[in-house]
Amino acid sequence: TNREYVVLRVLAARPFESTASLHGYLVAQRQLALSPTAVSELLAGLESRALASGTAKNDPGRAKLTPNGAELLRRIAPGHDAEVLGDEPCVMLDIGEEDADYAKRT
Repeated sequence: TNREYVVLRVLAARPFESTASLHGYLVAQRQLALSPTAVSELLAGLESRALASGTAKNDPGRAKLTPNGAELLRRIAPGHDAEVLGDEPCVMLDIGEEDADYAKRT
């Protein structure tokens, strides 16, 4: 879902001192419109699918992406429905088969 994708991006981009601070951060993001319970359920869902680990609110240590979660972020399929979180501009370059030589060393 859109929210799951955004949470995976947050985990990839920002280290949190504790899982409680991660939960608090996600609840505070108005764009996500998540309650504390919804954050816990969303993170538990990511963990149950082996996309993230250490996400329970009282887990010691830091929540992080698993290799599966990191791989999922590397693959953005055409037509994805992810949303932008925050007000930073996002520039993406879509390279199709006709552009297969783009950025190849010569």
